[in-house]
This record gives sequence, structure tokens and C-alpha cells, in this order.
Amino acid sequence: MKQILFFLLFILAITAETSFAQDLSNPGEYITAVSNAQTEMNKKYMIYMSAAGHGRSARKVDKLRQQALESINSSRFKTVDLPIYKGDNTLRQSSIDYMKLCYNVFNDDYSKIVNMEEIAEQSFDEMQAIILLQEKANEKLTEALDKMSAASKTFAAKYNVKLIDSKDELSDKLEQTGKLTHYKNEVYLVFFKCNWQDEEVVKALNAGKITEAEQGRTSLIRYA
Repeated sequence: MKQILFFLLFILAITAETSFAQDLSNPGEYITAVSNAQTEMNKKYMIYMSAAGHGRSARKVDKLRQQALESINSSRFKTVDLPIYKGDNTLRQSSIDYMKLCYNVFNDDYSKIVNMEEIAEQSFDEMQAIILLQEKANEKLTEALDKMSAASKTFAAKYNVKLIDSKDELSDKLEQTGKLTHYKNEVYLVFFKCNWQDEEVVKALNAGKITEAEQGRTSLIRYA
């Protein structure tokens, strides 16, 4: 009985594998398979981007960054497992390259932001530097996503697949997050500069450094 059950399971596995391969012989289904491999990764990475974009510190949302990294790796393995489409590896490789770049941004750039965050609170120049790094990281992700979208369109055109002409949900969310983050950063820098200068005035007064306090007061008025 066990041997029969094992044989049936084996046949089912082979049938499923064959069906899967047959589906991927269709260029439309192949595009869908490549896109589906990215689904979980895109969800995780937007959860992180949204949390960071709404003002939560990088350190507080670092667990979400780690989850995004795990999901990117998982999606990359799924994509690597996909067969090359009839000798054409352009779409599959574009997806792998996209995931590698996303991984590097989340693993390197956003990790630096976490490490810089505490130091940034102590200096206006450091705060500007961390904000610039955040915006550059967002730009990298946007550019990578645009390249991935272009690769999908090129593949679809090559194999006569009609794509639905609607804006990609992830692209839309990433664009909105980028605008939100840029606006928040501009407003926050105005506040931070005034707040930081005010603290410098208080420090100078407490230390009895009247000249420095007066210089700081003048700068604070200008910034405000």
C-alpha cells in the first residue's frame, strides 16, 4: 500500500512539474511567473518603506528591514529556479539583477542609515548627510524598478504579449513614498536646524560663553 501511495505521489509530482513547464512555454505565463516570484518581496519592502516614510526611526523599523532582506532572498531563489525562456534569459536575468540591487540597498545603504541615525542627531551636517543617503537609496530603488518594468515591456513586445496598460502598484506606491519622504525631510530639516541652534544657545549660556550665545541667538533668529 505504501509503495502504491508513493508511486501515486511521484506521478502527481511529475504531472505538476510537466504542467508547470508547459505553462511557462507561453510568454504571457512566463512574464506572470517572473512577476509572481517578486510578489512577497515587494510587499515586505513596501511595508518597510512605508514605515520609514511615515517618520519612524530606521532603528525602530530595522526588524522590517531584516524581513525585507529575507523576502528578497526568497524571491531571488524562486526566480533562479525558473527555466530560461526558449534560450532567452533577458527577462529572468533582469529580475535577478533587480533583486540583487534591492538586496544591496536594503543590506548596505539602509544599514548605514541605521548606524548613522544616533550621530546625525548631534549635528546639522550629519543630519543632512543621512537624509541625502535616504533619498539616494530611494532613487536607486526607483531606477531599478523602472529598468525591471522596461525589461518586461521589451520581452512582451518581442513575443507579442499584450500587457495591460496600467500603472504598476509598486511603482505608484514607491513614487508616493518618495514624494512623502522628500517633503518630510525638507520640513524636518527646517525644524532640526532651529532646534539644534537653540540647544547650542542654551549650552553656551550654561557654560557662561556670552559671545557664543549671542552669535547663536542671531543665527537662531535667521533660521527661524
